[in-house]
Amino acid sequence: VAYKINTAFYEAMGLKGWQAMEATCNYIPQTHFKIADAKRGDIGNTSAQYAKTFFQTFAFDAVTVAPYMGEDSVKPFLEYDNKFTIVLGLTSNAGANDFQKLTVDTNNQQKKLYEVVLEKIAGWGN
Repeated sequence: VAYKINTAFYEAMGLKGWQAMEATCNYIPQTHFKIADAKRGDIGNTSAQYAKTFFQTFAFDAVTVAPYMGEDSVKPFLEYDNKFTIVLGLTSNAGANDFQKLTVDTNNQQKKLYEVVLEKIAGWGN
């Protein structure tokens, strides 16, 4: 069993929302996997603070991140042992067609942008 907590709905409530998210995390048994559905992606030092927030402050087991700012935006999340980083590749929203499914030419080969992204990030993991 896993719980995927969409952090935006908590964050929208300000301090009370952060407190409610903490209460939610504390309510979920430690035997259950907790995913912070946060879709974070920022420069390295900011990503390091996001990783600390979700992996240390809230003790999530995993967090979703957006890879489009590059490896330095994802790497801080990967530095935590026994934690998981779920990198967005192809999303289910209607707007995914705007960019993620664009055909790009890479090494004289036609691929969808999300395929290129997934191939690139495969080498970032630990």
